[in-house]
Amino acid sequence: MKILYVTTISNTLNAFLIPHIEQLVEDGHTVDVACKLERPFEDNLLNLVGATYELPFSRSPLRNPYKQLIGQLRDIIKNGGYDIVHTHTPIASAIVRLACRNLPNVRVFYTAHGFHFLKGGPLFNWLTYYPIEKF
Repeated sequence: MKILYVTTISNTLNAFLIPHIEQLVEDGHTVDVACKLERPFEDNLLNLVGATYELPFSRSPLRNPYKQLIGQLRDIIKNGGYDIVHTHTPIASAIVRLACRNLPNVRVFYTAHGFHFLKGGPLFNWLTYYPIEKF
């Protein structure tokens, strides 16, 4: 299978996802990555993936060029022939789900590594992230 991993920033890939990608590649899958390049990719990650796509994500939900990102991701996914898009951060995940709407034969997986809203959490986070996740 051809898999695209999407995160908001490269730090997430470097810190958490290399072992997962390594296992997928060992199992015979092709894996590419898309994110904002905040820190350079680790060399071992670059040795595993086929393509890297740099996108203008922001970690702030208020500072993303949503329309541009949805279009760019939709083009990458359609042209790349991906079977699976595995997304990992709230902002990137919301954008990926919108980009993949009505794309046949593309499955989207979202791994939440914790939610920005939690009991007793900041009201801003509840008002911002909860509706995005609910949608």
